[in-house]
Amino acid sequence: MSLLWQCAILLAVVAASAANEDFNVDCEKHSIKVTWKVSPEVVEHAARLFLGHCVPSTFSVLPTGEGMATFHYNLNGCAIKKRVTGKKHIYSTSLTYRPNRKPKPAAISHHIKCVYIRPEGWIPPFLIPAYGSDWQKHIYSTSLTYRPNRKPKPAAISHHIKCVYIRPEGWIPPFLIPAYGSAEGHGGLVFHMALLNEDLTGLAKSSLFPLGSFIPIWAAVDQKDHQPLLLLLEECVAATTPELQSASLVYPIITNKGCLADGKTGNSRFLPRYHSSAILLYLQSFKFALGEEVYIHCKLVAWDPEVFDIEKKACHYIKETGEWELLDDPSQSDLCKCCDSSCKPRLKRGVDSEPQGLVQNSVLGPLTIVENSETRIPSEFVKYPTVEQVDWSV
Repeated sequence: MSLLWQCAILLAVVAASAANEDFNVDCEKHSIKVTWKVSPEVVEHAARLFLGHCVPSTFSVLPTGEGMATFHYNLNGCAIKKRVTGKKHIYSTSLTYRPNRKPKPAAISHHIKCVYIRPEGWIPPFLIPAYGSDWQKHIYSTSLTYRPNRKPKPAAISHHIKCVYIRPEGWIPPFLIPAYGSAEGHGGLVFHMALLNEDLTGLAKSSLFPLGSFIPIWAAVDQKDHQPLLLLLEECVAATTPELQSASLVYPIITNKGCLADGKTGNSRFLPRYHSSAILLYLQSFKFALGEEVYIHCKLVAWDPEVFDIEKKACHYIKETGEWELLDDPSQSDLCKCCDSSCKPRLKRGVDSEPQGLVQNSVLGPLTIVENSETRIPSEFVKYPTVEQVDWSV
């Protein structure tokens, strides 16, 4: 692993040196260390220097009158963003000097990035259930009963039966292995969509959702022998029919080439990726066709994980900042500014020459949203499974 860390350090230092010779970045095993030499004019405003949202760990004044700020923090702190591509873990944030408070822009800003090689078979911790040692086991259980009377009368005799097996090394939860709701798409790729349970540890056991609760939707593409792929949800709507028809009632969820529109009116978000070939949509149930069967229709696109543009993106609305953010690389969030207007390129090439990616239309459902006594949860009380809540250092 030390070689991998050295690779990450090299990448970060080269990037830093190219941008500004007065700061240096060290990417360590579970932390990041940034040293930044600032001018004498900035010294008296040292409290306005930030790495993400963190102030310097230490600050000293040099004999020249310049200042030396040192930031040394865990990778899972300071609002450091993490994204996972086919072979890399990429941590990114901003090094800024803000003489004025937000929303005024920073006077100085540098993009900071640490890149690590993704361990083989890695799974994000938030997908590992909190079962303690049971996570190392496969447990099958049922009941052995004698029922002289039919249900719902209880059994006269009942014994709990359990078989326990040690989990094979490298085992991955079944819903992460494309096997559910699959559909053969263009180019021989297999696409998948499924509803997950509340803990994101497996498939949902119920398709009934109270109004205002969250519906975790997982989608993936089986890469097989292809180069690494990025899965995008280009368009999604809820409808009352399994096939979209002119008479179908529809509710827009994702529009405008990857903009999560429901996140602006509600509290829906994309969750951090565990792999570029899969995406997790944390959809807040909405007031549409209450009590009726609802189907989620999505256009799935497999794309190059290193190339984003206004037509190939995953954008969600961050209510804390009042801005749209690109899920896979917040430093490129300008690509999401079109979400409030129209995400079409100014110069449109011919359809035949325009790369479209590998596309599949998928349908998930039926599910049912039911009214309850609670109102829709205000955004300030919503708890998302976010980067800050996950120990990414494992």
